[in-house]
Amino acid sequence: MTTNPFIDIWLNTRLTTREIIDNNYRRLMNVLFCVSGVVWLFSWMKNRPDIGDKFELLPIVLTLVSVGIILGLLISRLAAISIYWTGKLIDGKSTYKEILRTTAYANVPSIGLLGMIIFKLSLFGKEPISSLRPEMIDNFLIIIFITIIEGIIGIWTIVIYVKVISETQKLSTGMSIVNLLLAFTIVGLFNYFVIIKFLQT
Repeated sequence: MTTNPFIDIWLNTRLTTREIIDNNYRRLMNVLFCVSGVVWLFSWMKNRPDIGDKFELLPIVLTLVSVGIILGLLISRLAAISIYWTGKLIDGKSTYKEILRTTAYANVPSIGLLGMIIFKLSLFGKEPISSLRPEMIDNFLIIIFITIIEGIIGIWTIVIYVKVISETQKLSTGMSIVNLLLAFTIVGLFNYFVIIKFLQT
């Protein structure tokens, strides 16, 4: 391969995606899914401050990592097959396995988001998922900086995903967006009615 998916996916997305497909590249694929699962679970925990109020940091982190890994491996497969199925409705040309591989590297930005999570927890302990946040209030400039960085990474992740699906499915940018909207509607419904309901029990 002439590209490094962990670097070139950011700015040279289409060529990187094509080389991942052509070379059957799979390095650290499941690790990326696990990272994305941890990031997703933390984003859910942020909206549940009662978790931080009830539990200490160590059990929170252990749960975040262990459950996040399982969710990442599960949701990634559901997302890939949803993209594959809904893509067939709009003349998508890829296979399920190709979509699974390429979407793994679309999750490379999750490494940056994981870094932000580690940074926040190391600075503020369990405050990001608690109702009481005195340290975060006292360091609001740091919080603003983190929020901006997370926002930039989040927006660019969407851009990467659209380009990855466009190249993988051989669809236009517009139809790739449609493909993702259809697929993630299915994933979102599954998350809400199955995973979130399970986490809330």
